[in-house]
This record gives sequence, structure tokens and C-alpha cells, in this order.
Amino acid sequence: MTPCLRPENPTSFGRRSLVAWVALAGFACESSEVAAPPTGPRFGRPIDVIPPDLQLTVRVAAKRLRESLGGAMVERIRTDSQLGAPLADPLIGWALERADTAWASLRLGLVPEQTDNVLVLSGSFAKLAPDRSHWLTPVDLGGGWQRWDRSEAVTRAEPARVYAFGGDVLVFVSEAEIDAVERRLERGVEVESVEPPELGLVSLAASMSALAHALRDKAPRAAELLEKGSVLTGHADFVHTRGATVDLDFGFKAAEQAERSARAAELLLLALRDSPGPVGRVAAAARVEAVGKSVALRLRLEPELLAALLASSTSASAAPESPDATSPGATSPDATSPGATSPGATSPDAGGESP
Repeated sequence: MTPCLRPENPTSFGRRSLVAWVALAGFACESSEVAAPPTGPRFGRPIDVIPPDLQLTVRVAAKRLRESLGGAMVERIRTDSQLGAPLADPLIGWALERADTAWASLRLGLVPEQTDNVLVLSGSFAKLAPDRSHWLTPVDLGGGWQRWDRSEAVTRAEPARVYAFGGDVLVFVSEAEIDAVERRLERGVEVESVEPPELGLVSLAASMSALAHALRDKAPRAAELLEKGSVLTGHADFVHTRGATVDLDFGFKAAEQAERSARAAELLLLALRDSPGPVGRVAAAARVEAVGKSVALRLRLEPELLAALLASSTSASAAPESPDATSPGATSPDATSPGATSPGATSPDAGGESP
């Protein structure tokens, strides 16, 4: 029997066709899902972004430093130190005024204008607005991260890239360190590096061999003590009523090396105690001892001695060259002072500015 074909109801056909097209559209949407936004760089602590190829990292409790020493002294430290050239950028100056903590990592042995570096700041930077005449349009990396690149060439030490995480973290990167930081932040490659302790107003961690190489010309005897070691860590603190304290630990591969280096350092301090001025007083206040595979140097500067050191530093940078500058007593402190292995000695200016 031939089936009876009833004519299609036009109204019913139109409804079914509409439903079919909607279903097809739904399937089409399902097959081409919108990609999830990038998750962005991930890290546990701000210091985790610092690459391992840089040989010295200095941590500064920036907010406390401003409160303890005042803005003028902090600005002088910024301009006179090895970090003077890297930190001269106006955007960094703006950020430092709002930073709670700063980690500055750099390659030793280079002149300030060529010092490869990474600067990490933790603080309040919600109003960050890089000058668009010097910085390109920011790139959104996801997860609250943005990246700015320079629109023109800059010197080797100046920041060529800036990463920002919300309004809490900034990372300034010089040209030579862009690839290393990018591997860590954007590709998630895990790295290990020596970290300064979370102690004091200022703390540091450094490769002793790299530090020895950087000091070889200006402080040969200090360099000779350092070159046999592995890692230097330390911290310094300051309290108005109690003066300053400096604690440094020089790591060696064997206890015998540490003992020999401690004896050599003791002889060096003994010789420096006869030096005129603050250098002799600093040497007299220093204590050295071997502790296992490390050499510990402890320095306590009473308020009066600290004031004398600051006054001496100020007059030395302002005064013309003294006739005593060529005497052995005037040149030996820079070459052999315990300060040559303290945080200040990582700067070439530490020896070059004294008369």
C-alpha cells in the first residue's frame, strides 16, 4: 500500500526549522569554545624572579630606611653607589618612594653605566603610569601581570623592560637580563639563586669569587681572602640609640680554609687598628671567628663612631685631594679594610672616593 503523504503544515514546518537551526547553532558554538585567558606568571615571593646569573643581591627595607635615615640620605645612597646609574631612571625614583622592600641584583666587576641588573620592588604602585613617550603600550600577560617595553634604546644599565603585578610588585630589568627574567616569569622555568637573609635594614648575598675579582685592583688583600670562598651573606641594622651593627658570614668549602682565612683576617684587623681616623676605630670594633666552614665577622658601631664615619664620608666626597692621600696610611684602608667586604664594599665608589 502506498503511504499517504500529508501536506506539511507551513506553520509547523517553520517552527521545526527554527528549532533545527537553533540546535545547529548551539552545536557550532560548542565546537569552538572561547579560549581561557592566560593565567599569567606565577611566583611565591618577589625575589623568586631574580635570575641566577647575577652575582650580588642586596635587600633593602626601603620604607624603614626612609624612616630611619631620611629621604635625603637615601637619595644620596641611590646616586653615589654602584647602583647610581641603574637607579637614575625617573620611573625607578618614583617607585622607590613607594616601595616597602627592594631587592637589587647585579653583575659585579662592571662600571655603573654597564652594570646588568634586575630591581624588584614590593610596595604600593597602584598609580603606576610609565611615560608613553618612552614606553610602549603595555602587554597584558594575565593573572594581574602587565609588561612594558622601552620605545627607544637605552644604556646597558637602564631598565629596558618593566613587569607589574597588580599594584604590589614591580620588576625593572636591564637589556641583558630580559631573556633570563622572561624565562622565569613568562615561561615558568624554576631557578635557584643565593638569597640575602630577611634580616636588618640591609642584607646581601654574593658570590665570593666574583666579589674577589671585582675588588682585585682596589683591595688586593681583601680579594685574596675572598677568592677562596663560596658565598657571602650578611645583614646590617641601624637604631638611633644603639648605632649600627654589621654581621657577615663568609662561606668556604672546608673548615680548614675557614680557619686559615679567619687568622688572616684577624692579622689584617690588627694591622688596621693603628690606622688614623675612623678606619682604625672600625677595625678595633670588629670581631672575627671561624665557625665550622664559615668565617663570621661582627661589627658594632656605637652612635658616636657611626656619626664620625658619616661625617668623614661627607667631607671626603666634598674635599679636594689631601697631601696625605699618597701616604701608606691613607691608601691602605681602602685596600684592606673590613669594610671592603661589607655591603658598602661592593661598590667601586667605596674605595675610589676616599682621599
